[in-house]
Amino acid sequence: MSPRITPFKIVLLAGIVLLVVVVFVPKLGEITKTELLLPDLCDHPAYNSYQFPKDKKFIHLGVQPLWVFEGNLAEIMKRDRILRGSLAERGLEISFYSFLKGDDVNHFVRRGDLHGGMCGDMPTLTIAAAMEVEIPALTDQGFNCIVAKRHMVVAGLKGKTIGYPFGSFSHFALLEALESEGMSEAHVNLVPMDVTDLPEAFRSGRIDAFAAWEPMVSLAMTKVPGSAVIHRNRYLGFIYFTKEFADSQPEAIDLILASAIRAVRWMLADRHHVLLSSEWAIQSSRKLSSIASEISEQKFAGVVMEEGKINPTPVIPQDDLDEGGHLHREFGFLKKLGKIPARSHWSRIRKMFNRQIVENVLANPEKYRLDQFDYDGGRGNE
Repeated sequence: MSPRITPFKIVLLAGIVLLVVVVFVPKLGEITKTELLLPDLCDHPAYNSYQFPKDKKFIHLGVQPLWVFEGNLAEIMKRDRILRGSLAERGLEISFYSFLKGDDVNHFVRRGDLHGGMCGDMPTLTIAAAMEVEIPALTDQGFNCIVAKRHMVVAGLKGKTIGYPFGSFSHFALLEALESEGMSEAHVNLVPMDVTDLPEAFRSGRIDAFAAWEPMVSLAMTKVPGSAVIHRNRYLGFIYFTKEFADSQPEAIDLILASAIRAVRWMLADRHHVLLSSEWAIQSSRKLSSIASEISEQKFAGVVMEEGKINPTPVIPQDDLDEGGHLHREFGFLKKLGKIPARSHWSRIRKMFNRQIVENVLANPEKYRLDQFDYDGGRGNE
């Protein structure tokens, strides 16, 4: 005999359903499709030894050494005695944690383990859509490349199998390139994969072409003689901090940005510094992925110098922040992918890019010792 459903029970059930809708549904709107599928990276073999002391004197920053120029920059900052000394005067200490990709950095920022990170444009926009952050400076301006087995126009990719990192700038740039030739995803076979898997997939013939950034582009091309870059798109890299940290430690952010500026000027001063910082980046990368052992320090440094990737200024270009600009278009792309909530508004994200902070540092070179250099394992002032 089934239990009797009384009017009281119906009212009670309706109340419970209403409570669930009111309390939980709005929060689900803030969770993206991608986040629902994310594993906990704390057990990742590259990260499971990381410790993040919660004492307020510690600053934790996530970086990506396996990234041409961004890796150089981070490795120099790690060794900056001026930065460490200036922070120590304020009772602070900074640690840099290496990650394979920007989404991994974001994961630990959202957990509360990191105070910020150095990431590409897509991960930066993703974290800005998920939580309040401060984005004060540019750290890189490089090129995404589409590489094929031989020289061809983009239209020649029709019917080809193309590898790409899902949700990355390379994904965005690839689709824009196809669209410029009157093509869409339906005209090619797109295969999402980790960027570190692309070189071997290209060599083995599993893919006919791919979209990626350095050093994976150069590594893949050495495996396939005759291969060629057939298209390039500019990407950006940023340094960001949680809003909570930015509000509580504005002086620390100034000092960290000063370190980034010094690092660029140190590289510009001597080609040897580019090579040395490339060696440091490769050493750190080998702790994350075996593929780093296939990349020579000379090649890593060569790409930095050949592409002119040493950016003399960290100020975020105003045009990239405008409606219809580089970042705004990427923002729309990420919404379509479900990487950020559909109800996110560009006006909110735009406010998190604060150019004034780094401009103030640049305007006070003596205060921030922008032209003084003192690095562990490297030459100081020349």
